[in-house]
Amino acid sequence: MKISPFHAMYIAAELSALSHNGEERLIPAYASADIEVYPYQIAAAMFALRSPYLKGAVLADEGSLGKTYESLLVISELYFEGRDRILLIVPTPLLRQWIEIMDGHFSVPFTVVDRDIGDKNMSKVTGNPFDTGDVVLTTCEYAAENAEFVGQIVWNIVVFEEAHRLSKAYTGENKTATTLKDAVGSAFKLLLTATPMQNSIMDLYGLITFIDENALGDADTFYKRYFRKPELYGELTSVASRYCFRTLRSQVDNYVKIPRRIPVTADYKLTGKETELAALLDAYLIKPEKQAFPKMDTYELTMMLTRTLSSSTFAFEKLLRSAVERAREPELVNMLELAANITVNVKGQELLKALKIGFAGLKKLGANCKALIFTENRATQKYLSELLTDAGYNTLTYSGDKSRDYDIIKRFETEAEILIATDVAAEGFNFAFCSFVVNYDMPYNILTLEQRIMRCHRQGQQNDMIVLNFLNKGNFADVRMLELINKRVLQFDGVMGMSDDIIGNFSDNAVDGLVAAFGMTRHKNDIESEYRASLAEHEDTNTTSVREAENALFTTFTRDIADKVTVTPQYIKDKAIEINEKLWTLTKWFFDGKIGYDCVDETRTVIVGVQPQKVFTGVSLRRREYSMSDKTHTLMGTLAKNIIAETFWRGIPDEGTISVKNLEESLKIGYYRVVVQSKDGGPWGGGTKYYGFVGKTASGRFLSDEECRAIMGLPVVNCVTKGDTYGERDGISKQKRHDDLDDLVDLPALIRRAAMNTDAARREEANAVQDRAYRQKQALDREIELLKNELNQIENGLSRTASVAERVDAEKRKASASRDLKRREQSLFMDGLRIDVDAEEAVKRLTDEANLTAEAKRLFMITAKGER
Repeated sequence: MKISPFHAMYIAAELSALSHNGEERLIPAYASADIEVYPYQIAAAMFALRSPYLKGAVLADEGSLGKTYESLLVISELYFEGRDRILLIVPTPLLRQWIEIMDGHFSVPFTVVDRDIGDKNMSKVTGNPFDTGDVVLTTCEYAAENAEFVGQIVWNIVVFEEAHRLSKAYTGENKTATTLKDAVGSAFKLLLTATPMQNSIMDLYGLITFIDENALGDADTFYKRYFRKPELYGELTSVASRYCFRTLRSQVDNYVKIPRRIPVTADYKLTGKETELAALLDAYLIKPEKQAFPKMDTYELTMMLTRTLSSSTFAFEKLLRSAVERAREPELVNMLELAANITVNVKGQELLKALKIGFAGLKKLGANCKALIFTENRATQKYLSELLTDAGYNTLTYSGDKSRDYDIIKRFETEAEILIATDVAAEGFNFAFCSFVVNYDMPYNILTLEQRIMRCHRQGQQNDMIVLNFLNKGNFADVRMLELINKRVLQFDGVMGMSDDIIGNFSDNAVDGLVAAFGMTRHKNDIESEYRASLAEHEDTNTTSVREAENALFTTFTRDIADKVTVTPQYIKDKAIEINEKLWTLTKWFFDGKIGYDCVDETRTVIVGVQPQKVFTGVSLRRREYSMSDKTHTLMGTLAKNIIAETFWRGIPDEGTISVKNLEESLKIGYYRVVVQSKDGGPWGGGTKYYGFVGKTASGRFLSDEECRAIMGLPVVNCVTKGDTYGERDGISKQKRHDDLDDLVDLPALIRRAAMNTDAARREEANAVQDRAYRQKQALDREIELLKNELNQIENGLSRTASVAERVDAEKRKASASRDLKRREQSLFMDGLRIDVDAEEAVKRLTDEANLTAEAKRLFMITAKGER
């Protein structure tokens, strides 16, 4: 069915309006993507998009819950809204995986800019390689190396994958993080990490201050307030909730299928020469002087040497050779000679037994016979590769950080039984096809251990997970590692939350531990049956949660924000169908009568001929075929954006008459665009656009927007246009005649609606302003405290001066410190008053931005008549 130009303009306006309707944001992104929709993902993306005052956000869902999808929803939505200066920075090993996801599930245009596999030959690029016009996908290394080019572009948003790597930017220790922070400037920063607290709460501080330097005050005050103070973790969670969004697996297990995790922590006992080697090491460590390690702290040296020995004698031998080259201490030489003669490790033999039991158990459960083995040492990795290959296993190793090494990851999925990896593979990869993880070496960082496990324990996993941790109770580093794990689990769980155990089910050996663990697992068919039964059991609860996106789904998510999540998965699916129907209708209208274009209804495909008629102003088509079936033609795509833009640019006649069926009385309808904005522009830039109808029947009855839309939905029998064509290319050169319908547009109602939609953001920002003022005053108090401490130290030192000259010098320093303290104390009140006044003025400006203005522009006016 053909449509009139008025209906075409109506459709184009409604599709473009989705970028201004706060209640339905993200729907264009979902309609243009091929992903399953979960309510917590809606909430996470809405959290990041909720306010124009925000400088960034941290999406910190537990591993496997879809932070990648959440960030791509945000990216797609901003791109659709015209904020298309978008940079996505990922670790090099994950680049290929991101390309696969963006190619396979999202339709937003993107260009890969990287040395190894970029869309362009970077050695031949002239100008700025990041200035592509598309979303730019690059690596951390390439972006840092080319920070000058990155800094030349004013980005709307920059997304950082595995963002916990940025947590030390505030200290200056991580040069790459500091470089990237400086390069992206004031861009909105979206940080993705499942582990925002790698070592301590200061990591969380680092991530938030990477987004907003003034958010949490100075590092010392924050540290003193929260470090190792569990009683204040609730307060810290509240502070972090403005920036961090986190969903736990345990909160969504009613409707997201993620099987169980069963950890086994197995001891192994050294024998023979390995026992002798461990004894020699213990004797060496108690020596008062160690010539090969003259500057190392005893604890740090003990941890390093015992950790390396725990990994393998081969790794230990390599370390000893370096030490002996520095100093030929007899003890080191003896250990080196003994280590070189050890060819069999007890731990390796235990691994062989464990794999035999593990693979037999996996086969019975209907799982893939695959194991992911993590080690911290490349010498150990080489030893294990040879050991397992000799035992008949198809084994691969992964320790590189090049994007091309991704082929090894894919080969593990399709052909190999075992992948032996260092912690380069502990972040970001999806190994849901593998359900057996072996931590051959226990990492120092608790969150690294969790990251390793999450490569397999994730959405898409069909089997219960077995996690085997090797731990030698006789090894100092292993025992200390266990203590640290227990402490850090308590700390992280207290602030961010954790769903599953990392260690547990302790056993004297791997075989007994695995036998017991497999006794707790379920066959994959039973897992699926239990999941279906759980869905049925919790159907009412799930329906309510999905419909209302209840706050129970979230940890660090405030009620004000949760209440804003009004879209649901089913609503989105229905709306996506409606959007795509409208887009195809508009597409056919646009190309109707154009030479060189064929619209195929069956597949919703636009086929472009060899020499097609030019249809877009200043834009050329890049493809010969655009199809909605393969997502090359979506609302997010280039073709759709150009069709909508060109429809507005060229315009349509202002007036006309349509004949429609089943209309009892003739009437007049006007369709308007209303722009609501604050008087000074405000952070919303061009304001909020609303599209709506007003109408009136021949008998004088006013028609609501809903009634007018219903009339526009009736089949059109005939259409006659009249008058000039009005489009954006005409600017203000053509003035439309005034009509009495224009006076019916309820501008005050739209102003109230806009104010209500922005109220939560302004209120949140006002609270943030006051919080920053409080922290600034805390910093002033801290400065006074430091000056007092300095004065006390000088006074205490006076009694220990050895000479008159030293005492005179100390008295001078005391007098100077006293003057500085008195001066700062005198200015403290005025500085605090200035901070308060500045905060009050900032809050007032926020309030003033609610004084909005509205301007209406008529897009068309038609008379509708009935047709019998």
